[in-house]
Amino acid sequence: MTVGKLTNTLLLIIAAVLVTAALRFTSQILVPLAVAIILLFVFTPLIQFLQNRLHFPAVLSILLLLVLFITLGGLIGVLLFSSVRSLIGQYAFYQERFQLLFETLVTRYNLNESRMDEFTNSLGLSQALRQFLISFSSNILSLVSGFTLVVIFLFFLLVEQRGISRRINKAFNIQQGRQIKNTSYLIYRRIGRYLTTKVLISTLTGVLIFIIFSIIGIDFPVVWGMLTFLFNFIPSIGSLVISALSILFAIIQFAPAWSPIIFTAIATVTIQFSVGSILEPKLLSDSLNLSPVVIILSLLLWGYLWGVAGMFLAVPLTVVIKNILEHIPLVRPLGVMMGSGRRYAARNRHSMKQHNPIKD
Repeated sequence: MTVGKLTNTLLLIIAAVLVTAALRFTSQILVPLAVAIILLFVFTPLIQFLQNRLHFPAVLSILLLLVLFITLGGLIGVLLFSSVRSLIGQYAFYQERFQLLFETLVTRYNLNESRMDEFTNSLGLSQALRQFLISFSSNILSLVSGFTLVVIFLFFLLVEQRGISRRINKAFNIQQGRQIKNTSYLIYRRIGRYLTTKVLISTLTGVLIFIIFSIIGIDFPVVWGMLTFLFNFIPSIGSLVISALSILFAIIQFAPAWSPIIFTAIATVTIQFSVGSILEPKLLSDSLNLSPVVIILSLLLWGYLWGVAGMFLAVPLTVVIKNILEHIPLVRPLGVMMGSGRRYAARNRHSMKQHNPIKD
């Protein structure tokens, strides 16, 4: 390795450390901005449809979609907040049910009660759940402010998007400008397809869970439907976590009546497996071109930087980073190594010939 390459490598490592620290300490601003950028990929085709098919003015299309987004977000927030408040009101009942179930297990299997008490106290599940419910209820103002920031960022991004092509043409030469536009279109195409598919799949899963849980009689089916919708955006582990929580809640609510618990477990696993493991791969195929190991590592990294919000944003952000790295010669091998190993160059070249949303 030459001195120049070694210097560049060290500078890249230092830059990566500094960027990681900056991302962690500026999360309150960057998380809403990142959410707005991700939503930009969903809103752009809708705005193009309103403009090209229905001949709506650009500003009117943006305002209309933002009003619908705010209304939908407000309805979801009110439903979720009211459900959480109801759950807090009945928290003592579920805590008593959990304690009764715990004592039944200790008696039936002749377990050491003191050691089991120490084990459950060390886990701190009860305290953690209560603290989460209280903090969610009390921090509603911060949630509203975060949602407001997302809406503001999204509005300006949608407005600024209209003139981005002209600024690229002025800032770069023809070859550089074309490369930036092609990279942007590739990111737009992959993330747009991923998010659209994820929204449809998560909505279907959440609705099915709501219907089945309402039939079985599980408390707060609206909450479980919404949580299923949200957790399905976390790849690999999201569906496992929400399934385990759903079954655990059913055990606490219905034990020792095992029929509804078994129905809940069968329904939850069947829905998650059918939709997440069969339908979703067929719709997404390998459009993201990300290695499974990279997806898991991205969940850990973005989860460490931005908490739960980072886990929801992990895959789209990693796709953006991967495609940018692939077009920078110095770090192109790293971008290629982040891929799944399958070749989609021919498909990408064909897609470039289609309509490009960033026109010259």
